Amino acid sequence: MNDESLLLSGWIQVKRYGPSALAALVMYVGIDQVLDVLQSALRSWIVVLVNLVIRQGFPARMPLVDRGTMPWTFSAKTLAAGVIVVVVGMFIGLWVQARSQRQTAP
Repeated sequence: MNDESLLLSGWIQVKRYGPSALAALVMYVGIDQVLDVLQSALRSWIVVLVNLVIRQGFPARMPLVDRGTMPWTFSAKTLAAGVIVVVVGMFIGLWVQARSQRQTAP
């Protein structure tokens, strides 16, 4: 095989699988963003719960340092942006599937 045929076959594979890989990447980034926001909120609530248990059971002990949480509006905006990214990834995936079904139909 010469270089031109390798380049041509590579370009065909990129055109065939590139949009699918892009859809998977976009959905992965969105899911990662959503989980990051949920993890931050969960960590904050765990610290509050542990402090409540320490205050109730051991009043002479110092509670854990609560550094404060991010404002809920920031978390909500970040969560919404992550959900939007996931939805865009799903639309790209649906477009790729529709395109592949249209190309294989006789």
